[in-house]
Amino acid sequence: MFDKIDIRYKLMAAWILAFASLWIMFHNILPLNIMSYQLNKIEENIKNEDWKEANKYTFQFKNTFSKKRFLIQMNNSTEALTTFEHTIGQLETTVKYNQESALEYIGALKESLNLVIKPFSGP
Repeated sequence: MFDKIDIRYKLMAAWILAFASLWIMFHNILPLNIMSYQLNKIEENIKNEDWKEANKYTFQFKNTFSKKRFLIQMNNSTEALTTFEHTIGQLETTVKYNQESALEYIGALKESLNLVIKPFSGP
């Protein structure tokens, strides 16, 4: 009936191909490396007490997130995304007022970066 190939194998191949295609698309579009680099630069500038540069990279980090927010949101749960956005806001405020506690928010963002930005990240 199906030329000696069961329909289940065709469906399985289609699902695997679709999953691989989506993973490759998300991996190439999501800005994991850029955002990681920007967080490292913010941390480096805060340690050197160069608040002007830290503020510049914080603005770039927030812009990068804002530009790709729709794709990041498609890839995540609401709770992870909300917490990530909240932490970005906290980082922005602490850098704006030259507070050393900004390093805590950088640490939190670095830890959650893989969870929020990676394609098909875990729970």
